[in-house]
Amino acid sequence: MINPAELVDALVEKLRAIPELVAEMEGDPQRIYAYHDLYPKRVSLPLAIYEMPVPSILVAWQGTTPGSFGAAIRGRMEFGDREASLKFVARFENGSSELTKLRNQTTGTAVISLQGELISGTDYHSLEVTFHKVAFRTAVVGDTDGIVTIEVECTPLWDATNGLLTAVAKTSQDNIG
Repeated sequence: MINPAELVDALVEKLRAIPELVAEMEGDPQRIYAYHDLYPKRVSLPLAIYEMPVPSILVAWQGTTPGSFGAAIRGRMEFGDREASLKFVARFENGSSELTKLRNQTTGTAVISLQGELISGTDYHSLEVTFHKVAFRTAVVGDTDGIVTIEVECTPLWDATNGLLTAVAKTSQDNIG
């Protein structure tokens, strides 16, 4: 079984390698960082989210809980209850349509896309995760340096047509799975 901390750290490394994403973090790749529980110093993911600087991306593992057991799937022993989640802190222009939708608790589709190196022609290594229907579980309005910021936790909802989420990966690596 792969150590979840290694997965989180690898994702942070990949995200930091995307120049456009680092540019959105005011040019500071350290604003893309991992959260690991480290008892007794750091044991609160909600606190870590609350303390996130704006803009930033925090990557955390929430898949395994003590005392939860799974089953063997395709030759792998899986432990824990899986949970899809999406959390972010964003800046909004006061009065924007996006801020209005957030305040009105509008449901919608959330898409996260990552693009890597060119494979060939117009094909790039990429990952696109689509949450087909989300609702805002929390939306905390803050003011950071005079900029309106919103801390959002989206709750993925079951979409009758498309299900919970779809993930599409493009890679030059064969025989994955």
